[in-house]
Parts: sequence; C-alpha cells; structure tokens
Amino acid sequence: DGIPWNYDFNDNRWKKTALVLSGTLAVVGSKIIESSGQAINIYDTISGKLAAYPKKGYNSIATLGSKALIFSTENPDNPSSVATNIVDVYDTVDSSWTTTTLSVARGFPAVAATNKIAAFAGGRSINTNPYTTYDVVDFFIDNNPSAQFAGSVSGTFGVRNSVQLFNTGNADLSQPFSIQLFATTDRTLNSAILVGSMNVTNPLAGGASRVFSVRSIVPGAAPAGKYHLLAAVQDSAGLTTPIASSDVAYKLNGQSNPTAARSMLSAITGLFRRRT
Repeated sequence: DGIPWNYDFNDNRWKKTALVLSGTLAVVGSKIIESSGQAINIYDTISGKLAAYPKKGYNSIATLGSKALIFSTENPDNPSSVATNIVDVYDTVDSSWTTTTLSVARGFPAVAATNKIAAFAGGRSINTNPYTTYDVVDFFIDNNPSAQFAGSVSGTFGVRNSVQLFNTGNADLSQPFSIQLFATTDRTLNSAILVGSMNVTNPLAGGASRVFSVRSIVPGAAPAGKYHLLAAVQDSAGLTTPIASSDVAYKLNGQSNPTAARSMLSAITGLFRRRT
C-alpha cells in the first residue's frame, strides 16, 4: 500500500506511519524535525501528529535545549537564488517561530552544536563565478538553557509500569519532580485521567537517563472506551510535560459508581507514590 513501516520502541513492535524521513534530521525532546528541501516537518512522537511548514532549500539544523536553529540555502543552480543571513528558530516549548541572523549572508555553512553553543562556520556565495568562500564563524549562545524530555513507557493499567526518562536538554531537571501516568484517548493530556504517580528526589542531569517503576490503577471513573497509557514529567514548578505514550489502546469498561472511582483516583498519590 506504499505506507512505510517503523519500529516503535515503546511497544516493541513494527507499525505503519505516514511519516517518511529522508532529509536533514534533528531531535528536540520528543519531536523529530526534518528538512525535506520543500518543507520543515515536525513530528510529535507522542501524539503521532505531523506539522509541515513550507521552507525550500538545503537546510542545516542545530539544536540548543528546546530550540532548533534552521538555516536555508537556496538552490545554487537557480539563477534567481540569493544568499541569506536569516536563521529560523523553532522553540518546541510553545511551537513558536522567531528569527536571528548570521553576520554575513552566504550559503552552505557547516553547523555544529554542543551544550549551550551552536556554531555556523564557513560557507560560500550563491550565483557567483567563481564562488567566494567565507572564513567566518557565527556563534549562538542559549541564554535560557532548559531540560527537555523524551522517553518510553511499557505496561498497562493496574500493574507496575516501566518508564524510561531521557533528559535531552542542556540543563538539569532539578528535584523534586514526579513521573506521572495517565489514561488518555488521544495520546495527549486533554481530558487525561491520572492513574499513577511517583515522587523523585534526585536531579536528572542534562544528557542522562533513568528508568522508573511506577504503579498504575485501572481508571474505573473513565467512560467506556479505548485508552492509551501516557507517561509525563511534572517539574518542581508544576509544569507537566508528556514524554511517551503507548501505541496500543486498551479497552476499559467504565464503572457504575463514578464518585467512588474519583475518590480512589484522588487518593492515588498516597497509595502508590514512591521515592527514589
């Protein structure tokens, strides 16, 4: 049917996806950013949703914390192409776009990033004969470093689940924070029901990962239907960020006494919270 298969490490199985990754790739937290030459595609690995932004050219991508810095070089074989010094900046925190600039307009700079600094080095002119090469390096410093999250979750409702948390950002995840489990119909936090929680009292450094064992309950208060298991991190400021969801949807039958079920859910912190 022409739809490619990809391996899902959350569920340890192959599945079909409409996303075809064939260009320049970068990963920021749980999002994959791809330049196809015609557009910038941003794929959310948790919800499975894809957003496309028109952007033609040969794109170079550097990542800093929550941000992706994208520089586009127009087709050098097109006589109307011109060099640019514009760098597009995508922030995964709020899905916003801003711009910054290089010191010299040019094409095809080499791009590298580490921790809090990204560099765009060298490059050449566009539509000149002979080409002019540039011996210049532009540095960008992330003045607002942040922890960024990706991960995996395995298990189902009513059991102890394995949650792996990766801090892919350029700042530590400070303590205390909590690992939370939700039942959700659409793999987002919209109308999600809390089914498990675990307090963590040790920080997680940038670039580090850790595996947690978090018990969940069966969400009897949920309307009958199919639900995914979603894992999230709640930081010390109370901000909740999804990190992974199960591709498999589990069928739940609901409960005739929703008041009692809600009381059970409200008591989940005291019943199942552990410290690590």
